[in-house]
Amino acid sequence: DEKGFAAHVSDTPIEEYNAYVAACADKGFTVEASESEKSYSAKNSDGYQLSVSYQGNGVMSISVDEPEYAVSLEIECVENLLFSKYDVDVDDSMQGTISHGTTETYNLNLTKGVYEIKFVSVEDDEVTGGVSIDIYQDESLKYKISCTSSQISVETIQGTVSQHGEDEAAMPQ
Repeated sequence: DEKGFAAHVSDTPIEEYNAYVAACADKGFTVEASESEKSYSAKNSDGYQLSVSYQGNGVMSISVDEPEYAVSLEIECVENLLFSKYDVDVDDSMQGTISHGTTETYNLNLTKGVYEIKFVSVEDDEVTGGVSIDIYQDESLKYKISCTSSQISVETIQGTVSQHGEDEAAMPQ
């Protein structure tokens, strides 16, 4: 799929397996390398994870996975004094509920891509809000959510611009 691949290669003598492992190391898969007689795993400088193993009977398995990034996501729910004092469910990927007036932190490992974080009132699933995040590096993100009777507003406190490229500047704090 778009996040990685896996293959099993048959008719591979152990000598060809060893040559393939050496070629992978020559191509830069040497970061955090771990090697035994019949397995090799390492990352390249971009964080892609390679695993190669000799299964026996002339079969070699190869997998490459896209890098994962450490994402810290802090969400503060602003406390209302009288009305709209409901708790907020955070979308399924984090599977959490933020009690009204509290702050929650989620530590995630995500691959590169755009993710939608959705907030839903526990009292009325029609009352929602959300934010889009574009992950391409380790991130520390902070958001402040405010509850009203009709929506959940989301304010970015700390994060990067939503689409990276030439504008990789951090958001003002």
